[in-house]
Amino acid sequence: MRNLCKSPYLPLAVLFAYMLFLHRHLNFTLDDIGYSKVDLTLNDVIGFYRDWSSRIIISPLTVYVTKMPIEVWRIADSAMAVLLCAAVARVTTSAHKINFTCVQWATVVCFAFYNYAPLGSAGWVATTLNYLWPMTCFWIALILPKKIQRNEYIPSKTLIMFAAALIFALDSEMIALMFCVMLVCYAGRLLWLRRQRDAEHLRLERLLKKYRLAVLVYATITIVMLAKIVLCPGNKSRYITESKRFFPDFEFVPIIDKLQLGIGNTGAYFFYYNDCVTVFLCVATAIIVWQKSHNKFWRLAALLPLVLRVVPILHLMHNLHTTSLAKTHEYFITVSLGIGMDVHYLTVIEKLPVLYAIAFFALLAAILGKAFYGTQRFFYVLTLYASGLATTLAVSFSPTLFASSTRIFFPLHFVFVVLTVICITEILHAEVSYNDTNSPKSAGKNQFNP
Repeated sequence: MRNLCKSPYLPLAVLFAYMLFLHRHLNFTLDDIGYSKVDLTLNDVIGFYRDWSSRIIISPLTVYVTKMPIEVWRIADSAMAVLLCAAVARVTTSAHKINFTCVQWATVVCFAFYNYAPLGSAGWVATTLNYLWPMTCFWIALILPKKIQRNEYIPSKTLIMFAAALIFALDSEMIALMFCVMLVCYAGRLLWLRRQRDAEHLRLERLLKKYRLAVLVYATITIVMLAKIVLCPGNKSRYITESKRFFPDFEFVPIIDKLQLGIGNTGAYFFYYNDCVTVFLCVATAIIVWQKSHNKFWRLAALLPLVLRVVPILHLMHNLHTTSLAKTHEYFITVSLGIGMDVHYLTVIEKLPVLYAIAFFALLAAILGKAFYGTQRFFYVLTLYASGLATTLAVSFSPTLFASSTRIFFPLHFVFVVLTVICITEILHAEVSYNDTNSPKSAGKNQFNP
């Protein structure tokens, strides 16, 4: 029984059972019905790429899945959630003294608190295959760079599996953009280390030379998939179609106004939607800062993101008769259908000023930086946060902001899930270090200064 509790497979089994329970009443809805009626041929795929979207892998797979019994998708989607959490735990684990099972449990619990409802906003099958499944493949593909960093042996079969995962992940425009932001950040860091003549730069160069085949495969896939997206005529066609349907004058809206529109909607989603993960992230970052710093300024500043996150909750409780979660859900549904959009948009802006959202996201970035400053995870955490936020705000410049409803916030929301897991492991690492320092074996060793 003790060995079973220590097994890293136990939390994944619990999550799989939970996801099956969550999926028990989910059925084909909305776009799923439309996909199920398509008789897919090669000409249909070419036409889809020419007239609507560059997702020529995800969309045909969606057609095939919707033609199968709903039980197939329920099991497959539950398995994808398990694979996603397993991949995240594998990528985020860095402290050798932390039990891997603890990281698995932290990942599973944080994912379980994610509000799954947005992943059904366009039909459960269509939305999960376009968002959850590419995200799963994305994190599976990120295991390869982790293996390279650890100088582990990579068999050919494993490389092929990671390459296939990356191809499927980059078929999604949002995941591709997220990956590009991460690549740009890491390329900038590599150039900076080279300019500083840092020893880390020499180590990374040696690893890149040693694993040049894997790097070449990933680089080729990235270039090809990005070219497919950039050159896709269907993306431009969809932009025009969605503009005419949801916001005819969207093309003439100034860039700064589009950005404000995106920030306002992003803030409205995280503040007024049923979300626990962001609260956990704010609490976890505050705990890390309080563990590492005795400076009163930073200790008080670490509480500000939590305060800014809690205020909208109190606002909902105080004005329940005029501003409820149900009305907020109605707002997002209304926006997605293009009905009464202007009225509801103004209402949201009145409730949630754009400056309030900017202050929250900026403060959260600052506190994350302070929490991980001086650690190996500092750059990784900020890069992950920047990639998720940039990907979400990029939708501000497309009418997809109105057409796709709450599902467009999934990448950033899941980044918050991952950051919460990282913060939990950092807290556990501090506790382990503290216990090791105060143990008899470590007497006299100044390993950790609480």
